[in-house]
Amino acid sequence: MKTVFFLATLFLGAVSMYAQDIEVKKFELLEKDQTAALSPRKDINGADCALVLVESLKKGIEFEGWVVGDVEYKEDCYWVYMANGSKHLKLKHPNYQTKDIVFGEYGINSLKSGESYLLNIADDVYDLVNKVYNQGWNLNKVDVPNNVKSFIRMAATRGDTKAQVAMAQLSLDGHVNMQDGQVNHRGIIWIKKLLAAGDSTCLEDMPGELMYAYALQLIDDAYHSGDISSDRSLDCVDTIREKKVYTKVCEFEIKACLKGFSQAGNDLFEDYLKSNGLPQYSNVIIRCCEDSSKVGNTKAMVCLGNIYENGIGCKVDLLEAEKWYHQLYEKDSSQCDALCRIYGNKSYSISEEQMSFIRNLSNGGNEEALFQLGCMYEEGRNVQRDMNKAFDLFNRCTLFNDGYHHSHEGAVIHLARILYDRGEYNKAGRLLLDGIRTPNMDATYLRGIMMYQNYEGKEWYMRGSKDEALSLLNSIAKQGHKEAKEFIKQINN
Repeated sequence: MKTVFFLATLFLGAVSMYAQDIEVKKFELLEKDQTAALSPRKDINGADCALVLVESLKKGIEFEGWVVGDVEYKEDCYWVYMANGSKHLKLKHPNYQTKDIVFGEYGINSLKSGESYLLNIADDVYDLVNKVYNQGWNLNKVDVPNNVKSFIRMAATRGDTKAQVAMAQLSLDGHVNMQDGQVNHRGIIWIKKLLAAGDSTCLEDMPGELMYAYALQLIDDAYHSGDISSDRSLDCVDTIREKKVYTKVCEFEIKACLKGFSQAGNDLFEDYLKSNGLPQYSNVIIRCCEDSSKVGNTKAMVCLGNIYENGIGCKVDLLEAEKWYHQLYEKDSSQCDALCRIYGNKSYSISEEQMSFIRNLSNGGNEEALFQLGCMYEEGRNVQRDMNKAFDLFNRCTLFNDGYHHSHEGAVIHLARILYDRGEYNKAGRLLLDGIRTPNMDATYLRGIMMYQNYEGKEWYMRGSKDEALSLLNSIAKQGHKEAKEFIKQINN
């Protein structure tokens, strides 16, 4: 077994040279213990035996005296049945001096029939180290002294994988965070060493706290490799590569929650929305969200609303989404954008009361309400079609200061389309270039077709070759943008 390292060898050598004595920590009567009565054994005279429970991590101890039957070892304890009236017990081990324990020295003249006794043997570092190693990923059940921790740390540094498993767990403190862009958790060092050694089973077996720390580490690694941006907000996850990262992250956050590490919950609710949905976990997510919503967790309410609004891992259900967004609004009246978005959805049958809700918010300058109402006027949905009103509403969602600077990207794109349709290409192009701060396929599409057409090179804002334009359009077509797909198809035909 590859757990014997330099210090252990020295220790065992010392044991052989000096033949240490077995140290007894205590011997006492267990007055309330019923083990002997519940698991009785008879001596040769037909009387019930006394039971001596010998607590020790030392394997291979042999017992001599009035011992009755075989000695069993279970849960770090030897079960030694002895005849009534026994006065001593001899302990023999190949690495220690023989120890003759005289019960009278501990205030017990002789053992009594049917009674249970505890004999506690002091364990040395080697015994405790072996116990730690045998626990695997269940080390939370063991109290590890500082001298044993130091012993294990040295072994882990030398590459002992069992010691690394132990050190990962000894770093647990019930809290995980990011500090200066780094995952602030010592256990991750040992997890990385285990993975480098080819032990991928740790990713399934480690405690919830380490699951969550590893999820944060995946985000940190993806950011430094350029796979995701530094902005973790929902509307900034727009590429398949980013979604793959968050899908993997979300899996470990789910496992962390299932293993009882609740701190992972808040990030889970947000990262799940940025993943591919993980349909195999959809029921687990919904249950976690519902449980958290009951205690007022607004992030869980947002997650549930998004799940049903966008059909993430389930069918789209706008009524169910509206229910959760309404609970969110009742909890925090500033959280009204999601309700506006539902009421403005083409597939949602809006009531007069809900229409008044949007109008009142738009009169107060709420950007999402302005945008949704603008879409209604643009399409003639729930109101009479009026492009001038739509333009005005979209325009109120943007700020003009030395060029357009957006505050609502949806409004920027709709406004750019209207300007494009009106032939005001310079304004439309400038709005897209100055107003879109994060990757957006609709904005990329509009820029692509304007660059492709380029209006005979008259407009400065869209200068570029047709090849550059096609590269932009092809990139979003591959990501599923329908208009880009149709545009490319028409060109190819």
